[in-house]
Amino acid sequence: MSFSSIEQIKIGAAYGGVGPLILKRWSPRAFSDRSIDSNDLKKVFVAASWAPSCFNEQPWRFIVGHKGDVVFGRIVDALIGFNRQWAATAPVLFMTAAKKTFSRNGSPSEFHIHDTSRASAMLSL
Repeated sequence: MSFSSIEQIKIGAAYGGVGPLILKRWSPRAFSDRSIDSNDLKKVFVAASWAPSCFNEQPWRFIVGHKGDVVFGRIVDALIGFNRQWAATAPVLFMTAAKKTFSRNGSPSEFHIHDTSRASAMLSL
């Protein structure tokens, strides 16, 4: 099945004021082995950078691995068996991490997970 045909069936029911970008979002459980253009990959991480965060800390970090490199292998190895099976076919994998302290004063941040989740949501949209 082509991406465009999948895109047509994976649309949520319209609801007043909910934008099409949100209604078209879906979670695949299989990936094509087709390569990803580096400019397209950059776009998703730039989108993540626009997420709001406490004190504009942007505590998220994305560690990116391309199929065949050491980072990709380490990310696959960190997954549980079921996820390892489908993720290993992807051309790119990334791991998300959250910095637990504020850079400005080293104090603990109560918001690092919340902020990182918002960045992940922006990335997926």
